Amino acid sequence: MSDRQSLATRFFGDLSRDPDGRPQNLVWFGTAALFYALAAYSLLAGSGLRLFTPLIATGFALNGLAESLPAQRQQATYWTRVLAIAVMVGLFVLLLVGLLGGPQLVA
Repeated sequence: MSDRQSLATRFFGDLSRDPDGRPQNLVWFGTAALFYALAAYSLLAGSGLRLFTPLIATGFALNGLAESLPAQRQQATYWTRVLAIAVMVGLFVLLLVGLLGGPQLVA
């Protein structure tokens, strides 16, 4: 097996591994709740809603959901993890565009 195939197998194998269960999903959901609370506080304090905060929270919540699924739902776990990564990468790209002088899509 070449190095490239080995890297792909390790990466995609990690995405499709069995869920870690309760301790891990509590960490993900707790962090998501913290970011959602931060977004609600900034909205209620009048400083306006920062779009990146709920997007980060959604990524963490999707990871928590993936860790909550039973071991028999391995394909759903895989796609939930892929969706969480897509949300986080999309947010990173939007922030990077704003930093490089493009339009401020996420404030």
